[in-house]
Amino acid sequence: MAPATTGHKAVDAARSAALCEAALGIAQSVLRPGGSFVCKIFQGADFNQFSNSVRDCFDRQKIFKPRSSRKASKEIFVIGLGLKKIEY
Repeated sequence: MAPATTGHKAVDAARSAALCEAALGIAQSVLRPGGSFVCKIFQGADFNQFSNSVRDCFDRQKIFKPRSSRKASKEIFVIGLGLKKIEY
């Protein structure tokens, strides 16, 4: 998935965060405990909140920016490893 970008950094980051939140919700409903999740998000005002959400859902959370990515690019990968078992 990718957001429809506008060229406005704040709007694009918010759209990216909304898509990543939706993807995280889907991952939580379809992954088995121990599963992994990867998404690419634009860093913006909602980045830390989303990163914390991934950290809460998974045993380990990593942030990754490939060396091939331009330094000015706001795109970054958030990785969740080991989906925690949901207690009802």
